[in-house]
Amino acid sequence: MSDYGTIDDVDFQEGEYFIFKNISGVIVEEQMEVDEEQTFRLLTRSIELRDDFTRNGSATDGIAWKDFSLDGKIINPDDNIDVECWDWQDDGLWDDCFADTLTDMNNCRATSSYLNSICNSCGGDEEQDCEPTDCGGVDNIYIGAVQDQHPIKEDVQDTTDENPVTNRILTSDVDAHYYYNCAGGNERIRGFGEPIYYVVDAKQAVCTGVTSYRLEGRYRNTPSFVTYNSGLTCGSGTECNDTIDEQLVFSKDANTPDVCGAISSTDIAILQVIPIQVIPDVDMVKDKSGFVIVVVENRGNVTGTAKVNVTFNGDLLAVVAGESDTVTITVSKNASINFSFKPSTAGAGLEVKAMVEVS
Repeated sequence: MSDYGTIDDVDFQEGEYFIFKNISGVIVEEQMEVDEEQTFRLLTRSIELRDDFTRNGSATDGIAWKDFSLDGKIINPDDNIDVECWDWQDDGLWDDCFADTLTDMNNCRATSSYLNSICNSCGGDEEQDCEPTDCGGVDNIYIGAVQDQHPIKEDVQDTTDENPVTNRILTSDVDAHYYYNCAGGNERIRGFGEPIYYVVDAKQAVCTGVTSYRLEGRYRNTPSFVTYNSGLTCGSGTECNDTIDEQLVFSKDANTPDVCGAISSTDIAILQVIPIQVIPDVDMVKDKSGFVIVVVENRGNVTGTAKVNVTFNGDLLAVVAGESDTVTITVSKNASINFSFKPSTAGAGLEVKAMVEVS
């Protein structure tokens, strides 16, 4: 089929298509697949990003550590590549070109006025630097480096002394295209989707649920983070502790702090109930005021709050004036709460009952 317009204007049926894009007079060809749900996929060839920040991450996720490596490579091309050109930070200006041989470069320049215009007077040596006055954007041409892994560089236009992009933290995307069949006088161009990459200088673990967490890298000081490992789960009997997550680690090969700990529990128990009029453990004296001491202990692994109530012969007792029936107790500590009473009968066998609620 043949049609014009934006992708939203064209109703593609399920199948495979060659898409030709005219970008500033340059025809770029892409091979696409459309499934039954109208999802588009770029077929076969792609740009592979590779880095050495692999602890708990991937070498091909496009997330690199500051001052370490980040490379790009064209993988699975459908053709024998003659020349490939790269735009390191996708600003629309091609930075470096790579040719299989000098002959291939000259053949492609002879058939592509666009390639020739950006590479005028460049090439000829194994590695040829190009002055800004000689080239319309390309800074370097390299011979014998087609389909190699190329270090992604800082996109400083019109300079031959480009530094690795990992000199600083940032996010950007990289673009590339390649020429093939130049010797036949009918050069063609293949283009790609532009993969996004990140350069990070710190990492952290972040709780995302009771037992789940993710790992993130910082690519801006604002700060901004990108996830490089998601869906991580704490082990059996543990949960993610959000009071110790989000701690920045500034070493590429160091682990983030372990955010998984024992499942939180507040187990507050009554240790003692001590009714006293004059001294403990004696018969009650009618109409003589006394008090009940309730001792509670936190046997859990987190701080808890206990609310205690006491009954004497079924009657609810009031807490001693100036005190509270609610107390916060840290782990392995205990606390006492005092209640007042005045028995209306004397003797032994009077029931004193205490209960505790945990919140």
